Amino acid sequence: MVKLFTCTTFDIMGDLTFGEPLGLLDTSEYSPWVEALFGFLKFGDLSRILLEYPLLGCLAAYLVPASLLEQARMHFQFAAERVDRRIERGSERPDIWNLVLRQPEGERLDRGEMHANASIFMLAGTETSATLLSGLLYLLCEHPDKMKTLCDEIRGNFHSDGDFTIESLQRLKYLSACIEEGLRLYPPLPIGPPREVHPDGNIICGKWVPGKTRLAVAQYTAYRSPRNFRDPDAFIPERWLPGTGYDDDKKNALQPFSYGPRNCIGQNLAYHEMRMILAKVLWNFDIELCPESAGWMNQKIWSLWAKPPLITLKPRASGPEVCFAAGHSGPLDQPRCANCTDWDYGSLNLSSRAQPFIFATGSGGKIGRTSLSKSTPQHDYYESFTLDLIPASSSRFVNTPRDFTVNSGAAISGAVASDHDSGLIMDALVMGLALRLLMPLGVFLLHVLETVRCHGWDQAIATLLVIVELGTGIYTSRGYNKAGENRAQAFGLLVA
Repeated sequence: MVKLFTCTTFDIMGDLTFGEPLGLLDTSEYSPWVEALFGFLKFGDLSRILLEYPLLGCLAAYLVPASLLEQARMHFQFAAERVDRRIERGSERPDIWNLVLRQPEGERLDRGEMHANASIFMLAGTETSATLLSGLLYLLCEHPDKMKTLCDEIRGNFHSDGDFTIESLQRLKYLSACIEEGLRLYPPLPIGPPREVHPDGNIICGKWVPGKTRLAVAQYTAYRSPRNFRDPDAFIPERWLPGTGYDDDKKNALQPFSYGPRNCIGQNLAYHEMRMILAKVLWNFDIELCPESAGWMNQKIWSLWAKPPLITLKPRASGPEVCFAAGHSGPLDQPRCANCTDWDYGSLNLSSRAQPFIFATGSGGKIGRTSLSKSTPQHDYYESFTLDLIPASSSRFVNTPRDFTVNSGAAISGAVASDHDSGLIMDALVMGLALRLLMPLGVFLLHVLETVRCHGWDQAIATLLVIVELGTGIYTSRGYNKAGENRAQAFGLLVA
């Protein structure tokens, strides 16, 4: 997931900055540019430390490993080439360079400034967000109760992840609280960017600081200080919600995007990006830590955290086993869904999409059929749900079930209703009555009473009942599957 988060943020920033994604999600592998960026981070840290010492600063070019110098050069070159290609190609889509090029001549950035800014955009807008998402997901996995609360909020406010918008996700209070708490416990930049004091000196936080002194806020330390936060080492998203006992926390101490007129210009984009990515992941997947994630937060720091592998994903669990049309004639098979646990055959195809459907469960909460040679009985209860349906694939079954149905006769919107086979009984009674009118009564009217008019009315009523029976049969067969259902016809003949 660490790698996937990085690939995602790089593709997003590539699209915004250069008008085209970088294609990392297509392969889920780091490109040479990403590898170069990691080297650029290390190069920047080492250079900054060496430049603090005048004698060593002169030797910086010789003390920094040549491989890091090359990666720093490659990072800048990749950014410059993408900018040049974007400017030459042009674009009708709004992106960063549309805004830059709108400026009048003489006020806009020159090409060299564009190159420099692009290299910063691709650093500041990618790995920082991916770092926060990785750390926050780890914290949520370590606190299942918080994970459940967040998943319930996300999954309970939308019909599908296609409904996610910037505005709708902003309204999810617990999601925002989790992001703030993640930024507090796992700030992407553990030590903030340095600032230099005015040459005349200044009073900062009540202390006199001489001129030209370089200062930075140790964010990791400040955010875990008991002077600023109660229970500072605990993951408590509720502290960011009113009335939860943490109103006295100094919440303005949290400044992960720096402070003042030179703070991060992309913080709104970062918040939107983090909300959207996290909501998408938690909508579609259940999360669990992989074995190597023990002690995951014990990491080295190169400006940003050096993150090891984090977690594994499994398809979202959303309910008991389901019953839906298998797409082939004959009896219905029980296919596999995202949360099926007792299916004897087959494997999972993880390329699923959320689809609305109505599922049926027996008294034990499971459908006990896996054979194509036996029909699935109608079940006791129906509910309306949205679930990730995953087609089953198996060497045992030739036909792979891929369809879903809606039970027109069941309750909707999640309300549970008992069925009692009423549709089948109605179908049988109508069929039996139609046969009575068509055969015995028709013969009696025509041959005993010798009344042609009454016989005509009998034929008309019987024909109408046959049409009603046909509609009832179709209605019943759509009840919980599209497979053939013979019990209505058999019972109707018995009544006749």
